[in-house]
Amino acid sequence: MMMLKYGRIFRMEDSQRGFVLIIDRRADKWSSVRTLFIHLNSFFPGKIHVVYLLKPEGVLQRALEVGYRGIADSCAFKVFQFESSVELRSCFKAEQLTMDIGGLIKYNHLEYVQHRMDIERMKSSASAIAEALNEFAKTLRETELPNDADTTARILQTQTCERVAIKEDIKIAMRKCTALLRAVRQNEIKPSAAQLSPTRLHNVSSIERMLIQLDETEKSFDSFWGKHERRLTNCLQLRQFEDLFRKLQASFARHMLYLEEHRGVGDGVAQATQLAQAHAQYTATAMEDVQAAKELKKKGDELRTANEDEHSDSVLPKCDELERMADALTSALERRTQVLRISCTMHDEIRRANVWCSRGVDLLTSLPAVETPSAARTSLTKLDSFLHESNDIRLDSWTNANPAENFVLLTTTETSTLITQVAERMNDILRISAARRDAIARAEEARSRNPPVQVVTPEKKPREREDRSKREKVVKKMEEEDETLRIEDDNTTDETDDSSSSPPEISNERAIDCCDAMESGSLPVEPTSSKSLQSCVINELITTERTYVSELESIVEFYVKPFKLAESQAQLGPEIKGRAHLLFGNLGDLLDFHSQCFLPHLANQPSPSHICKAFVAHKDRFLHLYHHYCQNKSTSEAIRKEFGDGTPFFMECQRRAGHLLPLGAYLLKPVQRITKYQLLLRELERHCSPEVRSDVMCALSTMLELLAQINSNINQLHITGFNGDLRLLGPLRLQSDCNIYAYNRRKKGSRLGRAQRRYALLFDGGLLFCKKKSALTSPSAVESEHFEYKLFIPTNLLAFCESSRFGFERFDVWDTLKVEAYVVEIFDFSIRSRWLERLGHSLTCDAPSLIGGEGIGIDSKRRPKSWSSTVSNESSASSTHTSDSIDSHMDSNGNTHCSPLNSARFPPSISSPANIALEIDTSPNQYVNFDETEELIDSV
Repeated sequence: MMMLKYGRIFRMEDSQRGFVLIIDRRADKWSSVRTLFIHLNSFFPGKIHVVYLLKPEGVLQRALEVGYRGIADSCAFKVFQFESSVELRSCFKAEQLTMDIGGLIKYNHLEYVQHRMDIERMKSSASAIAEALNEFAKTLRETELPNDADTTARILQTQTCERVAIKEDIKIAMRKCTALLRAVRQNEIKPSAAQLSPTRLHNVSSIERMLIQLDETEKSFDSFWGKHERRLTNCLQLRQFEDLFRKLQASFARHMLYLEEHRGVGDGVAQATQLAQAHAQYTATAMEDVQAAKELKKKGDELRTANEDEHSDSVLPKCDELERMADALTSALERRTQVLRISCTMHDEIRRANVWCSRGVDLLTSLPAVETPSAARTSLTKLDSFLHESNDIRLDSWTNANPAENFVLLTTTETSTLITQVAERMNDILRISAARRDAIARAEEARSRNPPVQVVTPEKKPREREDRSKREKVVKKMEEEDETLRIEDDNTTDETDDSSSSPPEISNERAIDCCDAMESGSLPVEPTSSKSLQSCVINELITTERTYVSELESIVEFYVKPFKLAESQAQLGPEIKGRAHLLFGNLGDLLDFHSQCFLPHLANQPSPSHICKAFVAHKDRFLHLYHHYCQNKSTSEAIRKEFGDGTPFFMECQRRAGHLLPLGAYLLKPVQRITKYQLLLRELERHCSPEVRSDVMCALSTMLELLAQINSNINQLHITGFNGDLRLLGPLRLQSDCNIYAYNRRKKGSRLGRAQRRYALLFDGGLLFCKKKSALTSPSAVESEHFEYKLFIPTNLLAFCESSRFGFERFDVWDTLKVEAYVVEIFDFSIRSRWLERLGHSLTCDAPSLIGGEGIGIDSKRRPKSWSSTVSNESSASSTHTSDSIDSHMDSNGNTHCSPLNSARFPPSISSPANIALEIDTSPNQYVNFDETEELIDSV
């Protein structure tokens, strides 16, 4: 081992040239000499040219020399034996020999061994550092780039700490090596290298080589670490860029959704101005995200330019997307700003037009019936000035506006209708004023040609003043009625459709009739206000019904019939070809009912009593037709949005029909119409005479009940697992999220079970608990958000306690035939009182007759063993009607499941217009006894 160790001390080139060995065995034995030769032959790591041996000098060893003369013959190298050091010095110079054999080289064996031990320790430390570097480099090479910024930053920080630790070890080793070199070299004592002994010089060379190796290792590691650190830093910057991109993408989506939801333009100057100010503030906030997107795009371009790796390729599409989103949001904000600016201008013009019309009515009213020459000239001057002011009002520019330029008119149909009505009112005032001016001018001209002899009759002046005061009183009362109707119109604007005639038009007609009557010199007797308003509501109902029928006719004529033609099938996609029953529903049946049955009934007998009886008589037809249409509305909406909007066929149909709005707005008409009836009946109930009030209230109650039943039927499609028919439970009264806890009500000290998240629905027929299932993320999923049936307690077995012993904010409900009770904790504590009030009302009132046992088999004394599926006549009729075109089957709940196109590709949409339209506020009256803030269930 020592030979191997000493052999590795020398440099490689020295080992390759070979060695000359001088062996001093003067104080040793011949046996050790023989052993040494054997070891040199077997283990010496280099080539040996010659061995010079100083023989043992002991007396005994000289006697034994004869026996060891042949030991050199078996060696692979030459061996020269010397008796003394004098003979050895004849072969070598004194500078080549150590002082112990007569040379000049100073050699301290203990010092040499100490130096070699220090050098070996340094080599061991350097080897450990090299091994740690290799392991760390392997770890760095095998590091995979994470997909998130936090992990990347954590890896970079951890590996940086490890790198710092290794660098510190290298620096410590180099400091120790430098200190050892300084101790071995002894520059202060021996400044010249020639003064060093060969052994010391050899040790110095070994230490210097070690320092060079450590320095080269450090430089190589620094180069490798620089590349790896740059790789991790680039990855971190890229992940941070992606995180900021996703945040901005979500912000832009929220901004676009906000703009989509806030499309109102206001119904007056004040509201339009308020909307414009709110939009300006929102624009300032949104533009911060736009600026952030531009800065992030600039940073992405810098990343793409600076980085050459493969991960930088994903930056370019994101930069393009940032630019696209920023441009889209900026355009949407500017478009909204332009819309609101146009709306402010438009409403200001409407306000000026209304002021002008009011001034016209006042002016026409104030004109004297008998004109004197001076009064005639004054009247002509006033009328000329008044007519001249109409030139400053440009309502015709709005009525004849290009939709591409003034698209604010297309945001709401009420806006365009209002402009048309005000323009018509202005035209009427202009016509009357011009006619009155011409009449005064003609009278003045005739008077100037043939001045009449004026007879003074003082006794008629009081009569004239009386007539004038009566006229002013009538006109003032009509104006008050106009204002009343205008206020009522504001309260119901959101519920009316675009084709309805608004009360301001009716008031204008009355004002015009009054002015015409004043021109003719005769005034009617002051009408009864309630009768006049009652007539207005009836006229409104009949007029809007005619408009509704005409709109249905236009849809059937220009959309449904061309859709069914054989030559049109080539223009339709395979997804909707032959699916008219899904896209249009039963529009044809609705048209037949309203045009041939309901509208003639209203028009032939326009009295309040007959009209209300018509609603009651046709209740079943309404329920059957509109229930089928509303059930299909979400499917129709999905088909239209995915395969209909923007296609050449439907755009051509819209052009031929002359519709300003797309098909979706007209398919919403039936949903809007069925909710409009109860508003009109409510208005009629306010102004009807006492003798017909009972009929009106009965009709109103009928339509409210019909709406509730339609909503309940639609909602049944989204409650799974209920073995019954929700339509037999009556209208839905309350619904909310809650937690329920089960416990044994007959066992003292019973503990509550774990909380269960439920959705409570209170019908007249009982209390239903369901579990809400979230909607699937895929837009084309088979199911949307629905409810899973969990528990039902019928009304005749329901009991409750207002205050629970488990908390004041909770209440208890239980089935009287069971020992298990439930603690209900409503999430919204503000509606807890409404729940208690409704539960008390349900228990004190009689349950619907169908729930008593006929419909679903409930006995007042015992619970039914099972719920039987019951399907109403209307549902059966609807299924029969569509059986020819839809492959359907009925489940145990009485629900009809349509063909794969209906059930798989077009799920009910929560945000569809049909669902939104059905969320009406059924405020209370004498017949519907529940809270004003309750609403019908959302048809999702």
